[in-house]
Order: sequence, then C-alpha cells, then structure tokens
Amino acid sequence: MEIFGSTFDDSVFCETKDKVSVNLLPYKAKCCESQWFCESAALDTEDSLEKQKVFKFRGDLASRQRNYKEALDAYASCLDWVPGNNWTIRRDVFEGMARCYSNLGQEERALEVADLLSKEVSNTCHLTSLLRLKSTCVSRMVQFLILILRSNLVKSCCTAKANGQRFVVQS
Repeated sequence: MEIFGSTFDDSVFCETKDKVSVNLLPYKAKCCESQWFCESAALDTEDSLEKQKVFKFRGDLASRQRNYKEALDAYASCLDWVPGNNWTIRRDVFEGMARCYSNLGQEERALEVADLLSKEVSNTCHLTSLLRLKSTCVSRMVQFLILILRSNLVKSCCTAKANGQRFVVQS
C-alpha cells in the first residue's frame, strides 16, 4: 500500500493462522509474614536494598500509628542505605519525613525537607504532592499564628479590664 509517496507493508496487520498456544506454569506469589520488617532478624542481612526496605516500611508503619519520632528515626536510617542517585525512594522518604515534622508541629523543618524535594520534581504528580505538602505546612503555621494572636488579644483584654480600661478592637 502506498500512502503519500511511502510504501507500507500490510502484512503486519494480517492474522496468522499458525499461532501456537503455550501452557504457562501457575504463578506462586511470595508470601510474607505480616509486619515481617518489625522483627529484629529482618536486619540480619548484608543486602543494602533489604535494609532500605526494612527501615522504609518501619517508618511508614510508625507514621500510620502516629508515632512520628520513631518514624523519623526509621526514615533517617533508611536514607543511609538509599543510593544518592535513587530519587524515587529518596523522594518517598523525604516526603514521609516532612509529613512527620509537620505532624509534630515543626512546620519550618517540614518546609526545609520539602524544599529538598522541590529540587527533584520530575512530573506533575510529584509537583502536586509537593504543593499539597507545602500548603498543609503553611496552613498549619497560619493556624498556629492565629491562635497566638487570639491568645495575646485575650490577655490584653483581661489586663485592660483588670486596670479598668476600656478595650476596643477596630478593624
């Protein structure tokens, strides 16, 4: 077939009658014990990839259980085993660390870690995740500042009433 001066081989699209059917062996998935990575024996290996997985899974579990300090320790240990050029795992670990810092009320530290992530954004999913993380941190910082301002306003009102002064808030 000729299209716009170029020839094209139609035989590529023809069905062949001589297809051979092959019986495949049944697949047996590897089964792991629940929370195998929590056992002390999980680190009895020289394989750096296995150690990396153990610490990453421990960090994820601790984070889900709201034990953020333990999660941070596990994530930090994980980073020791992740090669510097493996940004897929590093990004995941840094994001987990930033969320832990944020949940501990350490928003500035969370934003510092998020800034490390922003240097390696490679697609829109990563960018969206990073922006949501930063937005959460900034929102929590603003909420904290509002609480401080309200607290100071209440203290000022109480002090003014105690001194018999009239306190007027102008907008």
